Amino acid sequence: MKKPRPSTLLLLGAVLLVVGVGCQVAQKPAALNLAEAKSMTQPQNSRPEDIQLQQWVDPATGERVNLSFDGQKAVLERGGKISVHENPPFDEAAELARAQRDMDDSMLAFTLQNTVQSGLLDDPQGRKMAVEEQGMPPELWDGLINWNAVRQKDAPWQDPPPALLKLYGTWMRQRVTVAPPPATTSFDEQAQMLREAGLLRLTPHRPDGALWLPPVLEPHRAALQATEKPVLRLVAQSQRQPKLWESKVGGVPYRKRGAAWPMSREAQPRPLVFLAQLNMAELNPQGKNLPDFPDHGLLQFFILNTDLYGAEMDRRPDEDLGFRVLYLPEVVQDESQLEAGVVEPLGDQFELEDGLPFNYRKTVALSAFADRAPVGSSDHAQFAVLGLPKNYWEDETASRASEALFRLLPEGHKLGGSPDFTQADPRPQWGGDWQLLFQLDSDSRLGLMWGDMGIGNFFIHPDDLRRRDFSRVAYHWDCG
Repeated sequence: MKKPRPSTLLLLGAVLLVVGVGCQVAQKPAALNLAEAKSMTQPQNSRPEDIQLQQWVDPATGERVNLSFDGQKAVLERGGKISVHENPPFDEAAELARAQRDMDDSMLAFTLQNTVQSGLLDDPQGRKMAVEEQGMPPELWDGLINWNAVRQKDAPWQDPPPALLKLYGTWMRQRVTVAPPPATTSFDEQAQMLREAGLLRLTPHRPDGALWLPPVLEPHRAALQATEKPVLRLVAQSQRQPKLWESKVGGVPYRKRGAAWPMSREAQPRPLVFLAQLNMAELNPQGKNLPDFPDHGLLQFFILNTDLYGAEMDRRPDEDLGFRVLYLPEVVQDESQLEAGVVEPLGDQFELEDGLPFNYRKTVALSAFADRAPVGSSDHAQFAVLGLPKNYWEDETASRASEALFRLLPEGHKLGGSPDFTQADPRPQWGGDWQLLFQLDSDSRLGLMWGDMGIGNFFIHPDDLRRRDFSRVAYHWDCG
């Protein structure tokens, strides 16, 4: 087997160059009046795909918040007040000194030990590459050779001689370089602050109601706006306890006394696990938010506790052996007529903990906000809308457009709209016309995790949805 070139491991020390160079802390925002903020222009050195706008809503108060980014600084508009957030000035000398200090002798010694143990010093081209191409002092190379000879005769993991370690440390510290953090830091920090405060992100629109787009997507405006359709964005409300008939994830579902608990359709049926419930009279009154969806009754979603959470990847997506979607048109809001418990799923502790993406005993209320959104960046329809080639990531212009669309639209829980996936859209392989019914994303506030930060989706044929026929729903989830 061919041995790696000496430069491969000698450059391992370069990893140490960035040690200690962390994210910059945002400065205290400076006050800015509305006129000044609106007069801000696009910086000359910003890229069209860097321009961003996010719109958020506070579920508790309905307050709307705008967060914009011009390629260099973030502007937050909330409650009539505007603040500007920028990366702090970058002190190159201080960061360089800190990075050099963080290269302690223990790390340097570990790198030297790996270098001599690898056998790279035996390569005839090693000295030429290290000394002439990388600028290593010749005496350092000779010291490595001598120490390697001693090490082979004595203890293989002995510490390097102090003189050799000092020489190596001096050389490595001279090679340290630092760079300022990316310009997006302030924008990302502000977005994370809004997310942690429990705000819900919406699709950005202009004051005239038209879809807001960054410059890189403007050439596709007509095509994107043609795909806009209503969507209900759902958000966890952990501060309130939902009633048996209200929208929620987990806990006790709505069930009339004496009604059968949903079971799997296996040869030996097992109790399904209650995943979520949506009260359509609350979420979609008179059908004004989602015209094709029910405007009353309950939608209930159940899955089976298996290693694939009840999904069957080798079967048709609508062959519901391990999941079920129920529609209950009539809702009785009288707890005395309802069951107050659940039928426990079968299985040992492993099957309960690893066979479900959430704690089924915990219940979290859901609320919704109406939104409109175009096709998403993980929807297979984006290829036609943006005119993307099959291998669009190899085309710089196409990949920039797709990336901008990804940053434009929020993910999360929703009813209707365009689905999100962590991998690829599976619907082209299914055949037929499938639209998103319900999406439940990974969410720490719900204690919900689909595999590794995945997304769970339920799909339905449009004709079935209009007929209120939920017997052929397809269930799919994927993760990174």
